[in-house]
Amino acid sequence: MMKNILPLTLTLVALTACTSSSSSFYRQASVQTSGSNRITAGDRVVLELCYEKTYPYPDAQGGYCFLIALPESEIAKGAVIRLGTPSVQTYLWQTNGPSHHMTQEVEGELRILAASGDSIRAALTARTSTTVPSRWQWTYEGKNRYSREPVPAPSP
Repeated sequence: MMKNILPLTLTLVALTACTSSSSSFYRQASVQTSGSNRITAGDRVVLELCYEKTYPYPDAQGGYCFLIALPESEIAKGAVIRLGTPSVQTYLWQTNGPSHHMTQEVEGELRILAASGDSIRAALTARTSTTVPSRWQWTYEGKNRYSREPVPAPSP
């Protein structure tokens, strides 16, 4: 019985993954793209939805951050916001091991369920355009509460 414990322990460690997710929003913000997405000061509301899964060995991680930048006037209970229009920009940053991909070709809608100064509750249905390579196809459907965060200070 004892000699089976080490292989079982190693198997459990190899299969163990850490996941993290977050959903935040920023007022008077914008998205700057330079290798990855960065939130900076601006004149929009930016919603950020991130997910990451990491395994305990090198380059064994994957995830995404999806950002929606829109005019604050569009944030109202009951509003249905089409993604990828001229007034609503989308940014999807994906990682898969050492590889990464960024696209703005995301379609779908954001339905505002509730909005206050500190949080936005919304239902999101989104998917990458068919022009995005199949390896990086992405879909999302779910409801989230986006908590207000301060816009990060500029890097020196």
